[in-house]
Amino acid sequence: MSPIHNQRMTAEMDGDFVVFLIGMRINKPWKVHKWLPVFLGMFRMIREFRCVALSREKWVIRSRFGQCDAPDHTMSVSQTTQVEPSQETIDAEGIRWVAPEVVDYLGIRTATREGAFFIPHLAPTMHLLDCGCGPGTITAGLAQIVAQGHVTGMDREAAELEQARRYADQQGIANVTFQLGNLYEIPFPDDTFDAVFAHAVLQHLAEPARALQEMRRVLKPGGLIGVREEDRDADIIYPCPPPLRETHALLMRFWQEVGGDPYFPKHYRAVLREVGFTRIQMSASCEYRSTSAATRTWANVLTQFIRNPTFVELATSQGWADEKARDEMVVALQTWGDHPDAFWAETWCEAIGWKE
Repeated sequence: MSPIHNQRMTAEMDGDFVVFLIGMRINKPWKVHKWLPVFLGMFRMIREFRCVALSREKWVIRSRFGQCDAPDHTMSVSQTTQVEPSQETIDAEGIRWVAPEVVDYLGIRTATREGAFFIPHLAPTMHLLDCGCGPGTITAGLAQIVAQGHVTGMDREAAELEQARRYADQQGIANVTFQLGNLYEIPFPDDTFDAVFAHAVLQHLAEPARALQEMRRVLKPGGLIGVREEDRDADIIYPCPPPLRETHALLMRFWQEVGGDPYFPKHYRAVLREVGFTRIQMSASCEYRSTSAATRTWANVLTQFIRNPTFVELATSQGWADEKARDEMVVALQTWGDHPDAFWAETWCEAIGWKE
């Protein structure tokens, strides 16, 4: 057994608490290729420890960076290529993913970036509803912007709401609450909110217009809606050999098969007008992945879709792809993620409208 050195423990007892000490010693800083992957993986380790610990309400997680209270987006980097099958739920509201890579991906979102088109129209005293809030990073940011008002984050996943509550607590944000709810039956009276926000939600719904009608119902007269999500008609992928192009096409087919529409966002103006919104304004922005860390992480996220049980069942029953073909799809994604010139860009449609 290796000797135990003082001050080199990975965990220690502190009364009723177990304190994990996560850090690293860099002896040769110029060998970046050796220590950087380990360093980046530490944030993921801290995040996973924190999720387990806080659910038991008795553990405290510490690291060499101090108490584990950093924003989720600093803990979401993963270069892991060993990917386990994801879990998901599916019903009339579409499919929701709870795999670690996907939850991590959702956790890097911020109000100032994802809501940049919406924020100029907000006032500090507004009461706002964030539909499909997920892990709550956008919700918390919106609460800071309407600091004299209040934000309600709504989601149908209780586990994500718990994560959102923890995040808001860690950020010291008091003017936010979280509510379990269904977008087709929003659990609030008519004319409740000054503004409603929905990010990357409508394209996963079988009936997006119905959800928009509900959002309009809970808006006060003169209230504002903001919606944003990517339209997959405009994806730019390089390099994109035939196996990767076929993988992308099959993922879009799967998305539609489970009740969503990856090409819905381009119709924002028409659908918002049809459900009664006025003064509709539409814009677009671009997001991209052009670093090795970003492309590998995105390849892992997409691999989760290939490995999830619902995709496997549909691909098999519909004759889209057998196990061998699915393995080739994963290889195509991972090969792209590791390519030194890999690049992926997507166009995000954005729209705002008012309830007169």
